Amino acid sequence: MFAMELTHLVPTGAFVVGVSRLGWARLADDAEALEEQRAGNVDRTRDALVAVTAQYERCSPITNDKRMASRAKSRVLTVVTSIEHNV
Repeated sequence: MFAMELTHLVPTGAFVVGVSRLGWARLADDAEALEEQRAGNVDRTRDALVAVTAQYERCSPITNDKRMASRAKSRVLTVVTSIEHNV
């Protein structure tokens, strides 16, 4: 689950067998979004879930991972990095 507005937890935007937990993930019908974020690399599943959740919640993912940011931007998401904001 991810924090939204630092006030409550939201389920991930998709469910991945072996990664997601029941009750903490949504069953999504946009498998293409998850696969596009993973780019065929199963090791990027958790990053893909962050991006898909941000898309579902209509909020900006926060990451310094350039690859993840690029993929998220390709899905028309605004990406925030700590480098841009000197955090």
